[in-house]
Amino acid sequence: MGSSSNRRSGSSGRSSKRKRVVIGADETLRVKYNHREDSTGPDRPRVVHKAGQGSGQRAGSTAGRRMATEKRQQRDRRRQAVSMHRVLVSIVFVGILALVVWGLVALWRAPLFPIRHVEVSGATHLSQESILASASVPADATLLKLPSSEIEKRLLAAPWIAEVRISRSLPDTLKIAVVERVAAAVVRSGTAMWLVSADGFWLEQHSAVETFAVPAVVDVSGLAPVAGERISSPEVTNVLSVLRGLSPDLSTRIVRISAASVDKTTIILTGPIEVVVGEADDIAKKDQIVRGILAGQKNVVYIDVRLVDKPTWRGLGK
Repeated sequence: MGSSSNRRSGSSGRSSKRKRVVIGADETLRVKYNHREDSTGPDRPRVVHKAGQGSGQRAGSTAGRRMATEKRQQRDRRRQAVSMHRVLVSIVFVGILALVVWGLVALWRAPLFPIRHVEVSGATHLSQESILASASVPADATLLKLPSSEIEKRLLAAPWIAEVRISRSLPDTLKIAVVERVAAAVVRSGTAMWLVSADGFWLEQHSAVETFAVPAVVDVSGLAPVAGERISSPEVTNVLSVLRGLSPDLSTRIVRISAASVDKTTIILTGPIEVVVGEADDIAKKDQIVRGILAGQKNVVYIDVRLVDKPTWRGLGK
């Protein structure tokens, strides 16, 4: 019986119509196996190229690389354009700034708006001449070229001046407004009397025979006053705090204040009446207690309010 198979006798049984496809890097190879007529040799593959496939892939790859190169070049050109624009803007900005600075310097150096008038306000104790002498406004100063900080510094060095405001008024006027310190007491130091301000500065020295409209502070030891310096004595500083806290009713009756120590601070009122207040703590309450005792008791000569919850007092005949 004849075989219906297409196999040849002695063969490996591989069909002559079977095909094998091998994928390469750039092209596809089709390998077709054909049986040789003789049965002794091995089958030899025949390589067949697909028409046009390799060249098409190479053409596509080249076009893609060209497009990527063009895009990269476009990005580089855009970055260069942006960088150049920034450089040009920076150059223009620096140039304009240099022109502005040059103009301001030239204007500052130019003799425009020379100062011909100086107005002084706010002075009561100091004279206008003394303030102008302390200010020492340069002769070549103008409203534009004015060392205002230096002028202010020289004025604040004066013991009586607490604040300074300098302003300009076109075309040729300089205005100096000062705030003077207020004398709060006069303190005996040796044979001299020193005026002191309410904010705690030594103002100026006077002779002991002069009379003053402010209370006199006595019995303070170890003082070394210097005009314009802040007071470091705790006794004098405590007296100033006491004076700031007293009511006008008691302040107007003060004859003098003894301050041998902070705890022994004593106010001598007209009468005379001695009021020992000690530290300035609770001075408003101490003031109220003293006024209440004076209003309710007659012939009072001594009051001690150092302990506000236990005040004591004495009167004539008590």
